[in-house]
Amino acid sequence: VQIGGKGIHAVKFLLAGARQAFLVTPVLGEAKLARRLAAECGVSERLYCIVGEGEHLPFADSTIDAAYSGGSMHHTSLRLSLKEVKRVLAPGGRFAAQEPWRAPFYGAGTRIFGKREREIHCIPIDAARLRDVESVDDFKLTHYGAMTRYALIAAGKIGLNVGSGTAFRIMQLDDAISSLVPRARSLGSSLLISFSKPE
Repeated sequence: VQIGGKGIHAVKFLLAGARQAFLVTPVLGEAKLARRLAAECGVSERLYCIVGEGEHLPFADSTIDAAYSGGSMHHTSLRLSLKEVKRVLAPGGRFAAQEPWRAPFYGAGTRIFGKREREIHCIPIDAARLRDVESVDDFKLTHYGAMTRYALIAAGKIGLNVGSGTAFRIMQLDDAISSLVPRARSLGSSLLISFSKPE
């Protein structure tokens, strides 16, 4: 299941061999886009789109093998949505979410460069919201990208298309350097939330 977003990852699950995949999103337009994408890729008969919320996943207990959320969990009540993830994952199931972290310069960065998407209710995870994540046992947290997120956003704002491959390599270098500098990871602008359900 993909939680939030346009269904790109749900379609990737299917192309990688999953028997079926689900998208749960509160946005009807995202569900429609996912259906069109699945049709273009020839997997529409195995993709199920559900207009719903991460806090109330419409699946029975222990029925989902894998769940992913790319920048959508911070739009939810983390305490509720992460409990739902734990509930629906089957034994041995895995979850990962990549989320924005409110780094110290986030406010200045968004004032100067603006948000990536306008009119989006976005609450990056900060120390206070992190307590909601920590209140749900067994989730692992990893910070990434202390130096380059806003530089890459700024490049996009001025029309410089870095490309996803180049951006990935830049972020890998950023992460390697941040790993060497004491406390740099805590300044990271991205957060990975992951969980593996015991078998």
